[in-house]
Amino acid sequence: MERLVLHILKWRMKSITPCSYIDYFLSKLNDDQCPSKDNVFKAVHIILRILRGIDFLQFRPSEIAAAVALYISGEQQAVSKIDDAMSCFKSEGKSRVLHCLAMINDLEKNLITEEPESPSGVLDAASLSRKLDRN
Repeated sequence: MERLVLHILKWRMKSITPCSYIDYFLSKLNDDQCPSKDNVFKAVHIILRILRGIDFLQFRPSEIAAAVALYISGEQQAVSKIDDAMSCFKSEGKSRVLHCLAMINDLEKNLITEEPESPSGVLDAASLSRKLDRN
């Protein structure tokens, strides 16, 4: 029924994802200048990686995008710029963005430590999994 109404009114539905907001937050953290392609690529890569986790479903797409932009900007940004970027959020939203940022930091830290340091680490992990399969 809803689709019929949308069709008659000639409205189109568009899914909203964190990628829809990433340009806005990256430009706010960059003095309202267009973000670099490298930063956009990093942001999309992180967004795609974190959306696999069920823990991030509690956040709105805009909150995830803001947290990813803050993560990419790292320590190089002043607190005032971060406040400018988060000015559209109420105080509750700011705390949710900071909570999401903390979760992203934890996720990235865990991903870095879990990767094998050398090809021999990959081979060791493969042989260990075969030993476990035999038992």
